[in-house]
Amino acid sequence: MKKIFLIVAILFANVLLTAQTITPITYIKLSSLQSSSLLNSTIFPVQDSSVAGYVNKKLSLSNLSNNLLSPLDINDWSFYNDTLRYNGYAKFNNYTSISTLTVPGTASVTETGLANSAVTPGKTSFMVVGKNKFNVNDPNILIGYYLWGDGTLHANSSYTVTGYIPIIQGQTLYSNYSGISGLLNCQYDAGKNFISGTNFTTAAATGVSGAAYVRFTLNIPSAGSLSAVQIENGTSGSSYQPYTDLYNKVITPAIQDTNITYSKTKFFTLGKNLFNYATVTKSAFIDWGNGSVDGGFPAGDASDFISVTAGLTYMCNTTIPYRAFYDSNQVFVSGNSSGSYPVTIPAGCRYIRITVDTAHLSVCQFELGTASSNFAPYTYILQDLDGVAPITVANNSITPAQLSNVLLPSKNLFNMAAAAYKTYIDWTDGNVNGYSYYPSAYASDFIPVTAGAVYSCNTAILYKAFYNSNYVFVSGSMAGTYPVTIPAGCSYIRITADSANLANIQFEAGQYQTSYFPYGYTSKWQYVNPTPPTLQWASDGDSITREGYWQPAVAKALNIINTNLGIPGTRVSLMGGSDSMGMCSNYRVGRIPSNSNIITLLGGTNDWAGNAALGDTSSMDSTTFCGALNVWIKKVTTAFPTARIFLLTTTYGEMSGEAGTWTNTYTNLIGLTTRDYANAVILAGKRNSIPVIDLNNDCGWNTYNIGTFLQDGIHPNALGAARMANVIIKKIQGLLP
Repeated sequence: MKKIFLIVAILFANVLLTAQTITPITYIKLSSLQSSSLLNSTIFPVQDSSVAGYVNKKLSLSNLSNNLLSPLDINDWSFYNDTLRYNGYAKFNNYTSISTLTVPGTASVTETGLANSAVTPGKTSFMVVGKNKFNVNDPNILIGYYLWGDGTLHANSSYTVTGYIPIIQGQTLYSNYSGISGLLNCQYDAGKNFISGTNFTTAAATGVSGAAYVRFTLNIPSAGSLSAVQIENGTSGSSYQPYTDLYNKVITPAIQDTNITYSKTKFFTLGKNLFNYATVTKSAFIDWGNGSVDGGFPAGDASDFISVTAGLTYMCNTTIPYRAFYDSNQVFVSGNSSGSYPVTIPAGCRYIRITVDTAHLSVCQFELGTASSNFAPYTYILQDLDGVAPITVANNSITPAQLSNVLLPSKNLFNMAAAAYKTYIDWTDGNVNGYSYYPSAYASDFIPVTAGAVYSCNTAILYKAFYNSNYVFVSGSMAGTYPVTIPAGCSYIRITADSANLANIQFEAGQYQTSYFPYGYTSKWQYVNPTPPTLQWASDGDSITREGYWQPAVAKALNIINTNLGIPGTRVSLMGGSDSMGMCSNYRVGRIPSNSNIITLLGGTNDWAGNAALGDTSSMDSTTFCGALNVWIKKVTTAFPTARIFLLTTTYGEMSGEAGTWTNTYTNLIGLTTRDYANAVILAGKRNSIPVIDLNNDCGWNTYNIGTFLQDGIHPNALGAARMANVIIKKIQGLLP
């Protein structure tokens, strides 16, 4: 069996990816490593090119069996071209043998999908990286400087600082020109931000947590030579080898940048549609008398040269017959202005150019054969060839942010492991200051937040700072309390945590602190089904939705694909005219994917906790709960007239933290319980003929068993999520579109 191997593994404990080999695997899909994109575009899909339209038969990490335990042991899984097996047992047998894999035009292997200079020699299988990692021509080398323990540079003509040399956690690099007393190496994260320094005599550096680069101080003066420097794997040096020794054997002036196209490779071939509408000459036609391209033809567009084979017959679905034939040197041979399709290529011809009617441009298909088949876009196909080099991903090069469709973050956003010991956040400039001022504090790392959203924290130290999307300081506070509203234009916050409570610090979305939960990531497996799911389900709501505990079971049982739109701490109603986060707002409705077939709304808990008025059942006042429901229904029904829309009632809850101010734990300051808000949802559904799923009644939760199903009186635990999913499945499964 021909094979292409993809090396992927997930280590949940540290949220790192470590190279593992899954064998045998027949098909892969290349995808860019932009944030959140890796698993969204799937890792292991196959597309059957023998079926019209390339019907997708998908096998991805996100549809592995949801009964996998964490940490995930991928070595337990073997992938075959027709069977998925787990611990030797066949799960299902529905993936037929397929010889090719379609690579869409937006994948990372296209010229437009791969940024310039993104592929380095170390990322290729045909350029072997030499053992010497020190590039004497690195522009980041600083002659006449040395490093200190805080990462700062200091001028001294006796030393030299290297550029940024890649390193990962646990990897040890040795420098043959370090080891000078008082000098050091410093490590940096992927953004080249300083992490730590080794302030003592050392010739080696071992990657710390979060490290992506290291810089060495070299005992080489400004007048010295760098040509003998060698930095290599290990704890001791070996014989010298120049940095470029193994590269210059394959780099020659004969191959210029970007000169290798798809057609020059062995492992890519065109799909069935040979017409590339992106390369046409607009408002022009092919002159059948001489093969030239003539302008002034608004009804048509002239194609580029299309490779064909003499004697074979080709079909095209354009209505304009103007075409010309050319030899292997693209010299005109003959043409035709009135012939029909299909057309047989004349002897001695290697190319054809056709004229396409402009109205038909985006769906034109020129293909081998005597009849038009179902349309497929112009694309290249990755061939399943023996000898294709493995596609690997370097250790620690994929972050949790790039796996948002696989890993679900904890509600606790404070990472204790990333906090800096005996430091605090300077609220005036956003810098991290040392322990001499505040020895009992820890400075957090950058915590992603949403501008305008409310967050709470249980630290006793109030020092915090806000930053924009580029990690640039915006503002700060030394005395503001929690909860805190994130200022406009801010994407990150850094907080100061008190050391006495470090192990229990929780920074989370929402106005109220909930029960402690460790920082980390959990699996977000959604479904396993022999039939690839096609229905798209958008679930919106608050933290009960965002935590994603109940959606996977629903998605699996109903064989649908879920998009989680929940935002913690938000209401159905608007908290004033400037509130853009309420579920009935244009922002929230506008986030629903346009291809959604099923839409659910689960809210009301924060309306109840925030004492939001119910309002009149026929109202359109979005600052009241009933009015907001009516507004949401109107907006969503208008935007998605054919989608199946479901209202989920507010779940039962008790607010133990309000026991001293409320009448009791379940009645808010205006005398309403979660049941009142749930009944309002039921009335809104009846008024607008929208199906309602009554979680408040049908889940069977009350003050006597609340501890069994809810982790903090509000948010469901695993048992509560299973109960919710059961109720939802029973209601939806008979009403799927």
